[in-house]
Amino acid sequence: MHAFLVIGNQINKINKKVSEISSNLAAKPYNFKLEKIEDTRELRKLVKLSLETPRVYIIKDIDKATNEATNAFLKSLEEPHKNTYFILTAQSLFNVIGTISSRCQLIFTTINNELTPQEETQISNFLKGTISDKFSQIDSIRKREEAIAFTSLLIKAFYKLIINSYSAVNTKNIKYVIKCYNAISANGNVNLHLSQMAIRITNLSK
Repeated sequence: MHAFLVIGNQINKINKKVSEISSNLAAKPYNFKLEKIEDTRELRKLVKLSLETPRVYIIKDIDKATNEATNAFLKSLEEPHKNTYFILTAQSLFNVIGTISSRCQLIFTTINNELTPQEETQISNFLKGTISDKFSQIDSIRKREEAIAFTSLLIKAFYKLIINSYSAVNTKNIKYVIKCYNAISANGNVNLHLSQMAIRITNLSK
């Protein structure tokens, strides 16, 4: 893996994890600020350089970069040069485009978002239920605001699961839920996207 995305909202723990990854790669760290598309162009010039020793580009707060910058940055991730690595950081996956997160190894640190007991029960029943149970719960969600709130709770739940015990399945699941959340937030069909998400989560869990 040549790219890593470290997620969390405690700076000290993010920095510690970034240092650990850099050390494990035995690569020279290079901090790079990527916010605008002009920054991406400058980065491309740097990564094209031939390197005899490994270098890791540390790009913090990728979730705060413009859409133009992150889309342009994709080319660097898709076509990595020899001895070149990337470590990205973000407070959450909400504002990281899926084409970026899908090309990175996701590493979750702590988060402060906790579910209430009622929310825990609601999400637990959904995740443990059969596909029919999931569809029944989804059918009761009619309004877009309700769907956004529900998928937000699911994302919090998967964050907690991954932090407590890393699972590749849950990492894929959280990507599906965030994709659903973004689609519904962008005025997509509520029932369609919730149903597709439920099917993918159920199939992964089998």
